[in-house]
Amino acid sequence: MKHLLTLATFVVSVANMAWAYSGSVVAPTGQTIYYDFIDTACIITRPGNNIDNPWNNFTQPIGALTIPDSIVHGGTAYPVTHIAWYAFSGCSGLTSVTFPEGIVSIGGNSFRNCDGLTSISIPDGVLGIGEYAFYDCDALDLVDMGSGVVNIGEWAFSNCISLTSIVIPDGVTYIRDHTFRGCSGLTSVTMGNAVATIGNCAFMSCSFLQSITIPNSVTTIGGQAFYGCSRMDSLTIGGGVTNIGPSAFYLCNSLTSIVIPDGVTNIAASTFWGCSNLTSVTLPRGVLSIGNAAFMNCLSLQNFIIKTNLPPACGSNTFTDVPSTCVLTVPCGTLSNYVGVAPWSTTFPTKVEYCPEVYSVGVLSDNSSMGIATTNVGTEAEVEEDETVLLFAISKRGYYFDRWSNGSTRNPDTLTITSDTILTAYFANESGVPCDTVYIHDTIYVMQEGVDVAQIQAIKIYVEGGRIVVENAENMELKIYTVSGCLLATRRGTQHSLRFAVPTSGVYLVEVGGYAVRKVVVAG
Repeated sequence: MKHLLTLATFVVSVANMAWAYSGSVVAPTGQTIYYDFIDTACIITRPGNNIDNPWNNFTQPIGALTIPDSIVHGGTAYPVTHIAWYAFSGCSGLTSVTFPEGIVSIGGNSFRNCDGLTSISIPDGVLGIGEYAFYDCDALDLVDMGSGVVNIGEWAFSNCISLTSIVIPDGVTYIRDHTFRGCSGLTSVTMGNAVATIGNCAFMSCSFLQSITIPNSVTTIGGQAFYGCSRMDSLTIGGGVTNIGPSAFYLCNSLTSIVIPDGVTNIAASTFWGCSNLTSVTLPRGVLSIGNAAFMNCLSLQNFIIKTNLPPACGSNTFTDVPSTCVLTVPCGTLSNYVGVAPWSTTFPTKVEYCPEVYSVGVLSDNSSMGIATTNVGTEAEVEEDETVLLFAISKRGYYFDRWSNGSTRNPDTLTITSDTILTAYFANESGVPCDTVYIHDTIYVMQEGVDVAQIQAIKIYVEGGRIVVENAENMELKIYTVSGCLLATRRGTQHSLRFAVPTSGVYLVEVGGYAVRKVVVAG
């Protein structure tokens, strides 16, 4: 079996190789490209030592480039597995690049300032796209991102002003800081169902982005994440969000309404500053504080609905320039709590109470030996009319979630409550399911009796450098299985991340406390 190069080895080796290259080869499309070796694999690298202009004194490749599957050196064919840092940086004559199927990573800055590049198709085998990889590719209007991508570096597509849409694969858990910053032509973003964090400034100044749906898997929206998305008129924030950073929606002045999910306890400073067309805001019952200038210059606000019984603490200028005609709506029987308390008393001369219907919600498992069902408010609760709850079905090992009793197959799922509701989660035995189709609970949301829910929701599982990485699983038992059920490793989580080395590429199952948590694919 040939030795397969890991991303970790690649990163360390490239950092130590300076700008050396072992040779050049003519690509199938006629351009001269340069290569080097790490172990028994071949990487495509830059020819020069000046990273600001690595092709100085060399003939830049132009037109449509096809990178070969392998390169013969000294009579031996070496598979091409990586594009090195700065490999094609500044090659403005490139119009498209076809990658070989064996590519595992696209290095940082590798196509930076390739302002003639119009389209990129990234193979499914690629695990990582480095930081600044396609930075300032002005003409790039099509990116087909392979399903295997699990890591996209900071600034990777920043200032790709011609890019109009992007689909983020299901394996990506973190949209890093500045990843799509300045993609002013971006109109459509589809996030995979594993994204847990949207980083700082991730979509800053995406001025043509019209609507965004943040999936339930997301827990954190970073500071200035959507700063200056001035045409965004539709925003749906998933029920899993617990933290929204400062200025996250600053100057999103086409937004007309906002509903903040139940898990959010703090509205950070300047979060909605300058959202001048915002007419309606709904804050959940758990909000404890609202930061400085959070709703400053929301000039069209007409209805401010807050579901907490006691008025949250506010910073300076929280509601500056909110019109005095805006109506404050508070929970039934709590109006007196908001009277005489600044800035609630001064900003909102008109205050009313709302007394919504309250309905019971319950979830069951059709077979507790196969799996359990719960919600973000527990297995039984009373909730107000039109409140949205999150549904979770957690299969035990050897079984998979099949459907909810209302017919939905989404997991996790959301449900807006309009009546007394009881739902059942149905599970099935994995026996008879083909080995290449493994059905398990595929989300970071895992709940287990006796375990802190907040800790479980914080678990992150991903692949990096050919290893399975588990974060935030302190004092919890972790197991790695092959897809056929062979136990490879058992560890106890620590306060630091755990890294599991696996013997070969393939599909593995990661368990926490006996529950199937995540299916991961380790590429070679």
